[in-house]
Formats: sequence, C-alpha cells, structure tokens
Amino acid sequence: MSNLLRPAASRLAATLAAPAAGALSTAASGPPQAGFDPASLKILHILRAPLGGLFRHVLDVAHGQCQRGHRVGLIVDSTTGGARAEAILADLAPSLELGLERTAIARELGPSDLPALRLISRRVKLLAPDVLHGHGAKGAALARLALSAPHAIRVYTPHGGSLVYRPGTFIGSFYRSLEWLLKWRTDLFLFESSYAASLFRPQMGRPPAMVRVVHNGVGDAEFAPVALRADAADIVCVGELQPVKAIDVLIEALALLKRSGRRVSTAIAGEGPESAPLKALRCGSKSPTGSASSAAARRARRSPWDGCWSSPHGPSRCPMWSWKRRPLACRSSRPPSAACRRYLGRRRTP
Repeated sequence: MSNLLRPAASRLAATLAAPAAGALSTAASGPPQAGFDPASLKILHILRAPLGGLFRHVLDVAHGQCQRGHRVGLIVDSTTGGARAEAILADLAPSLELGLERTAIARELGPSDLPALRLISRRVKLLAPDVLHGHGAKGAALARLALSAPHAIRVYTPHGGSLVYRPGTFIGSFYRSLEWLLKWRTDLFLFESSYAASLFRPQMGRPPAMVRVVHNGVGDAEFAPVALRADAADIVCVGELQPVKAIDVLIEALALLKRSGRRVSTAIAGEGPESAPLKALRCGSKSPTGSASSAAARRARRSPWDGCWSSPHGPSRCPMWSWKRRPLACRSSRPPSAACRRYLGRRRTP
C-alpha cells in the first residue's frame, strides 16, 4: 500500500536529476524509434466511453500531439460508442504510433475492472509510455493503478467523473474517497474548464501536484457557415445521454410548453445509458396527462447524480458548485516538475 500511494515526486526523481532540465528518463522507454525526434514523447490516453465531450476532447488532443511529432496511443472501452465511434477511431488509427486498444470497461466499479486493469497493465508495460493520461473517473483510475510504468507521468483530466455525484450520498462519498486516495498517484491535474477545476478542491482537498486549466480549442473547419433549414429545430442538444445531463428535465419543459400552447421543437443527438428511458419519456410527454414522463422525472430527481445540475433552480443554489468560484491556480504542495511542463508545452493543438 505504501508503494501504491507513494508521492508522485519520487517517480520523477530520475527525470529531475537528468542533465537536461526537460529530459525524460529513457530507462523505461528505451531508444526512440527511427523517424522520431529524440525529444518526442510516448503518450497513452486511457478513457472509457468514446462518447460526448470527453471523447471529442481526447480526439482533439491526440490529433494535435500526433501533428507535433509525438507517439500517441489510445485505450478505449469496446462496449460503447456504436458505429459512429468505430468510424472515428478507424480514421484516427493510422496516426496512432502506439496503436488503438479496445477492451470492455464498465462505468461502475465492479469485478470486470480486474481483467481490464490486467490488460491495460500489460499494454502499458509493452509500450513503456512517458505519459499516461487518464480521462474521466474510470479511465484515470485505470491509468493511475497500472503499476507497470513506474517512470511515466500520470495525468488526470476529470471531465466531471466522480465530482458530479450529489454531496451527502453514500455512493458519492465512496467514489470521492477513492479519488482522494488516487490523487497521490497523480503528477498533473489537467482540467478542461475552470468550472471543473473549481469543483475539485472543495471535494478532494488541495491537489498534491501541478494544476493547470487548458481549454479545448476549435479548428478552422468548425467556423464554416451553416445554412439554416426551414424545418430547423429551436433547440439542439448533443452529448452522452446520462442522468447528470438532465435531458429529462428538458423534455418535461417542452411538454409543459406544448400544453400551454407554445410549440418549441428540439433535436437530441447522442447515445448512453439513458437512451431507452429518454425515448420512453419523449413518447410519454405527448400524452395529456404526462404520467409516464412525470414518474421518470421523479426517479431522476432521486438519483445520486442529480446534485445541482439537474435541479430546476440551477447550480447557483449550491455553494459548493458555484459558477463564480475562482479557478484553481498552480497551488500544489511541491514545485511543478520539468517533465509536466514539457507535456503541457506540447499538448495544445496548433
């Protein structure tokens, strides 16, 4: 246990003692492959579901790192994502020098995590990456529990994860306790938004390593003009369909508007564990009584996920989740390492 929770600084001692300030130890990674700059990094991203904003973020980061000459690999869940994720990953695969590995990774903690951890540990040992970047609660936990790359920098981007459970619930407290233990296995806390960073410290305490907020960028192609169709929806909702998104509240609101004589159209695109219940809720909301949708909404409000995000009063009702909280600066308990600075310096897309 002491080896598992040892401060991350000990794992970077060889890096900081290297002759060059930003040089990574090559004891684990070996000589660079032909055709690559000796200063390039071997980066392995680990995530669960190839869905939603988390997946989009990882794709952007991986593309940018490949363009900058780094050797990048992905480990992704094989049971989610559907045909669209398959096509996106197939398009990205030729750029991934460290390859693409898909294995079953469950959302909740359970016995199936053991074979997933074994497979990931074997993959990590084979690739010997310089950086293990875990995304989301499950992906980051697997990245930090894989002990087969002792010299790798371990980076954590929560993307919500355990932070979105309602305070005071048993399951929320359990997962936050695990997060508190795993934070000692983290070398860099890298948040994709100031809001996500503002959630971390009140719930998990002071991060024991470097903290940075790096916003996700957009490419030039995303500014292409979009022609407005005559039948365009008034509201478009895109993302992973899960309780924390509170899409059931949106459907309920649309049903209320319809009953009051105002017709507002919406288009909801996404996949996830709430796909079937939301489709049933959509059908139920068409009835005058709306009994099916009301029951689903009551179930959602009792969910440990709801917190303030699915509250009809919004996040401002919960002080811990305040939008006005100042983002975390680099207030770690030890100086930032040269290795983490090096990863940050090459992380952003051009």
